[in-house]
Amino acid sequence: MSYQNNETYPEYIYGLTTTVASLRTDNSETSPIIAMLPAEAIIDVFSKQGNWFCVRGAGLKGYLPQNYVKQDHTMVDTHTTPQPVVEFDFNPVTMYRLNLRTGSGSQHQVITVLPQNTPVQILTKHDSWLKVIAQGREGFVHGDYVELGVVRPLLRFLDNHHPISDVLSLMTIPLEPNPSQKIRIPSNANHKQRKVAITWNYLGGFLSTLSDKLQIDAAVALATLLAESVGHSFSADGRMIIRFENHVFFDYWGKYQPTMFQRRFKHSSEKRWEQQQWRRYDHEAWKNCHTSQQQEWEIFEFACAFDDTAAKLSISMGAPQIMGFNYDIIGYRTVHDMFAAFSSSERGQIVGFFSLVKGNESTSPMLHALQNLDFVSFARGYNGAGQEETYANIIQSYYTAFHELVA
Repeated sequence: MSYQNNETYPEYIYGLTTTVASLRTDNSETSPIIAMLPAEAIIDVFSKQGNWFCVRGAGLKGYLPQNYVKQDHTMVDTHTTPQPVVEFDFNPVTMYRLNLRTGSGSQHQVITVLPQNTPVQILTKHDSWLKVIAQGREGFVHGDYVELGVVRPLLRFLDNHHPISDVLSLMTIPLEPNPSQKIRIPSNANHKQRKVAITWNYLGGFLSTLSDKLQIDAAVALATLLAESVGHSFSADGRMIIRFENHVFFDYWGKYQPTMFQRRFKHSSEKRWEQQQWRRYDHEAWKNCHTSQQQEWEIFEFACAFDDTAAKLSISMGAPQIMGFNYDIIGYRTVHDMFAAFSSSERGQIVGFFSLVKGNESTSPMLHALQNLDFVSFARGYNGAGQEETYANIIQSYYTAFHELVA
């Protein structure tokens, strides 16, 4: 939605702050500050005056610069055109010389040996094997040896003997729901209801389709994602939300280069995730880590210069904040594939989160718990024992808020 220089909205629309922002008494940088609003704070937007929005945040009415306001995820217009379908190229090839067999197992006869980089057309999944057409012949190859890129985690959502097109649609469908399925936020909505509506109006189309694959209520998918994520996928500069962990980088690189690591990175020897510091040069004073997203990226890119792979293994990524070293657990062949998928869109991050929930076994206790609305068992499986009631209550509150809005 576009705005002219001065506009007043019917009643008001909803938005988010793009970063930490000063709410001021008037539309001027010199006017007094009423309050400091955090990033991703939910605000009511009343009008636009020049390069400023008149808003209400934290219960206070004031003004924010336009570049601090993101206001297009919540205005529901039932006459708008749905999001266009996303373009997606999927061209799987063999990663090595690979046997094409008559059945889904190594005991079956070899039809031919496919050279490396042979294009394959994937038909269906058979556990860890794929039924394909290659060089004009139909047969089976082991899925671990086919380059699938960001599609690999989607195979977890595909039932045996079903066509791969069943899950490839997840890479192309719009994130947003159809206009008729969007939630119009009532004026008396509480903070949790607004957060639910904002997220649904942005991701509901994708979550609905993914929920069908997982056989769970779309409200459950939304509530679980909100409860187990940091709330946003990308920072105001467009880069993925990350957190670089010094102690993990030590495990993957520092213990092999202890002298250099100790000159550049620090962390507590007891609670290794605490007291993290870094510096670029020996003459610099040590600086505390985790002060901003800009700094997280600065440290991460600095670490990449020492070892790119180890640095990516050492960051938590995106809204679900999944550590890079979990790349294989959520279905990626390399941490670089995971990084590329999570960096490209919310789509990859959500797929990664629910791939972690489903797991790679034939049965999934966490997914079974969600199918049965057993949020305590899910929280115990995902977060570990000790705070399962707390996390279950958070999930339940988001689930309830969704149904209150759509009732």
